[in-house]
Amino acid sequence: MFKTQRLTALGTMAIRLPNEITNPLTTAQLSLMNIRRKIAKNNGIIPLEQLQKNLSVIEERLSEVASGIKVLQEFSTKAGFLKVRKTWQEIIDEGLLFLSDEILRKKITIHRYKDKENQLPQVIVEPNEMSEVLINLIIIAVGPLRNFHSNLYIESDFRADDEMIVTRFRSLNNPYGPLFAQTIFRPDEDSEIVTPQQFMFNVAKEIIHNNYQGTIKSKLHKDGMEIILTMPTGGNSV
Repeated sequence: MFKTQRLTALGTMAIRLPNEITNPLTTAQLSLMNIRRKIAKNNGIIPLEQLQKNLSVIEERLSEVASGIKVLQEFSTKAGFLKVRKTWQEIIDEGLLFLSDEILRKKITIHRYKDKENQLPQVIVEPNEMSEVLINLIIIAVGPLRNFHSNLYIESDFRADDEMIVTRFRSLNNPYGPLFAQTIFRPDEDSEIVTPQQFMFNVAKEIIHNNYQGTIKSKLHKDGMEIILTMPTGGNSV
C-alpha cells in the first residue's frame, strides 16, 4: 500500500517537472543565449540596459526553479496515510486548487454540479493519497485541451444500491481528445516507452482497486474522452 502511494506521488512529480523546473530553465537558457549572440554580434559590446533586462529574466527564472524544487521536495516527503472522513466535494476542491495555475493558464472552464456534490455522503479516505489520485485524473483529463477556453466537466453521483460514488471527468468537443486518450488508455503493447500520463493512470487505477475496492475506467468519444472513477464511501467505520 505504501509503495503504490509513493508511486502515485512520483507520477504526479513527473508531470509537474516541466512546469516547475524545465520551463523556467529553458527561458533562462534562451536569455543567456541572447546575451551571447549580442556580444558576438557587437564585438563584445552589449548595451547595459539590454544586459540588465536579460539578467533580470535569468534571475527571475532561477528563483522560480528554486521555489519549484522546494515545492517538489515538500511534496515528495509529505507524511500521512491515516484514513479520515471527508466530503467528496472537499477532495475535488483540493485537486482543482492544486492545478489552479495550469487551469488558469489554459483558460479552462470547469463545469461542476455542486448541488449533486452537496448531497453526496462523506467518504473514508487517506486525504493525501486520494488528492493525488484526483490530481492525476484531472491532469490526464485536461491533457487534450490544447485550445484556450476549453471545457472540463466533472459530475459526481451517488449509487445508493451499493453505496458507490461515481465521478465522471469529461473533456469533450476537442479534436485532440480521442488521439490523446488512445495513447493513454489503449497504448501500443509493443512499445517499451511508458508516458508519465500512462504511468499516472495505471498507478491511480491500482490504488483505487487495491486500497478502496473501486475502479477507474475510460471511454473514448468521437470528440473527446471520459474518465470514470467509482469508489465506495467506506461505510460507517474509519
